[in-house]
Amino acid sequence: MTLEIPSEYEGVLNDAVASGAFATPQDALRHALATFAKERASNTGQQFPDTPPRPIRQMPKTTDVEELARKQGVQPLKDFRQLEASFWPADESVDDFIQAIREGRQDDGARTR
Repeated sequence: MTLEIPSEYEGVLNDAVASGAFATPQDALRHALATFAKERASNTGQQFPDTPPRPIRQMPKTTDVEELARKQGVQPLKDFRQLEASFWPADESVDDFIQAIREGRQDDGARTR
């Protein structure tokens, strides 16, 4: 069988292969279709006995931290003031900051219920 897929999906499949999760784009597509079939079956109560078992994902190749930083263009921190948060007033205490975080989390929890 031959499938024509949009280029953005082809990019997703190629990215999955590049990450080391799958050996080929075909493996990535098979996995995606099997996952879709299982989700569809669980939503409709149907069973798909011919769905192949989910393949074990390969671990991505390890990368040295220095090499990764070089590839991403990360530079060492020269001044810790670069990490300073500009969103919190300097005259308010850390305790005020922590209390604001807690209140924000409580508000978020109330909205999701």
